[in-house]
Amino acid sequence: MGIPAFGSLDLVRAFGTNEEVAEAVVSFRRSQVVDMPIDQPWHSLANQAEWDSNSPFALAISRPAAWIDIRGAFHEFRSLIRLRPNSMEPLQTAIWTHLAANGLAMATVPPARPKVVSALLAWVIFFADPFFTAARDGVDVVRPDALPEDAGRLTEMVVDVAETIRDRHYADADALAPLVDILCRGLMDQVGPEATSRIIAALVDRLGPETGSRVFAAYIQSAGK
Repeated sequence: MGIPAFGSLDLVRAFGTNEEVAEAVVSFRRSQVVDMPIDQPWHSLANQAEWDSNSPFALAISRPAAWIDIRGAFHEFRSLIRLRPNSMEPLQTAIWTHLAANGLAMATVPPARPKVVSALLAWVIFFADPFFTAARDGVDVVRPDALPEDAGRLTEMVVDVAETIRDRHYADADALAPLVDILCRGLMDQVGPEATSRIIAALVDRLGPETGSRVFAAYIQSAGK
């Protein structure tokens, strides 16, 4: 409304020392006051929160304030995913991805949201799903008997995340086409078009019938461009 104002943290900064400001930030965040500055590595704060996706830190990265510097926040998010506990289930990884994608979408101008959010989601699929970890080692490694049991599960969950974020932030856009396009172009750059087709076919076999058919249709659309 154009009315000059200040927040509680501004008041602490005006009268407190640097140490008191830092203590205030921690206290505010623990009380789930949103949009506090994030002055530590994201993976460190997630560790401190014991990777609880309901923690104040998890809430923080779902807000646009955490994504004002999109390039820097993307770097922090990638470190967060890479340094997650080895025992983390795909569902928890998908939940952290959903939180981040929500904050990123709100921090991005509406016309760019589908492509920007899809870039984040495609990165998670490519680097966190065991299926694509295997695929990067060679197309022969994606045989059903050579894959871990949970290969492809994270991809299916991230597809659901893509549609949830679309419904909330850009309802008239296609949630799947830009995601599959970015993913397939990354594969083509690494292994070429023939191997990419075989990898996508193997992935579709591991997804649920509905999701698999939509992923395959989006791949055909991407390959025809």
